[in-house]
Amino acid sequence: MLTSNDPKYKEKLATVLDTLHSVKENEAFFFVDEMGPYRVKKYGGKALVEKGKSSTVPEFQKNKGSIHAVAALEAYTNQLTWRFIEHKDANAIISLFEQLKEKYRKKKQLYVTWDSISTHDAGLIHEWIEEVNQRADKQGHGVRFVIVPLPSRSQFLNVIESVFGGMKRAVIHNSDYPSKQAMITAVDQHFVDRNAYFEKNPKRVGKKIWDREAFDLRRLEGGLFKKM
Repeated sequence: MLTSNDPKYKEKLATVLDTLHSVKENEAFFFVDEMGPYRVKKYGGKALVEKGKSSTVPEFQKNKGSIHAVAALEAYTNQLTWRFIEHKDANAIISLFEQLKEKYRKKKQLYVTWDSISTHDAGLIHEWIEEVNQRADKQGHGVRFVIVPLPSRSQFLNVIESVFGGMKRAVIHNSDYPSKQAMITAVDQHFVDRNAYFEKNPKRVGKKIWDREAFDLRRLEGGLFKKM
């Protein structure tokens, strides 16, 4: 069930939607989240097999490691920026922001929306953003970061989740990579191909996130929930 018990659900959602729909040419809007961990092992999934036969996956498998990543999906160009990490922590987020800062250095302001988990609210991240913004303001140029948080327990609003889901179906399901690096290479190639596709076939991310009627704040009593 899609739920959010955030008492400021309407207020936060309105801010996200207003920001998303009013991004200027010299700005960019990103959906950010962490991916994984995915263990390097043999996976099951939908597969074509001979009649009378079935695909099996061992219950116990040798530990070949796991992969984590953090990524940002740009709303208007559908381009993904990602990096593999060892730990899901504030330093991993800052490393991604550094990557965005360089990649989108011609932009004036980068908006970031993400889930309200403790890592995203780390003081180290806010200190880094404040330092970057102050430097840009002082110099009169450079990229600034603005955080636009999603309501709590509303991962269903983070469009990047669908990108991770598509990757998992295409790259992880039915896989049996021999090593951690082999899985990283496959995921890398999937995202590279995805970016190339949307460069040739421009399309904004998501569907309902652009539909004002789907998020009519006048009709929402709180989050998206069912009355029992």
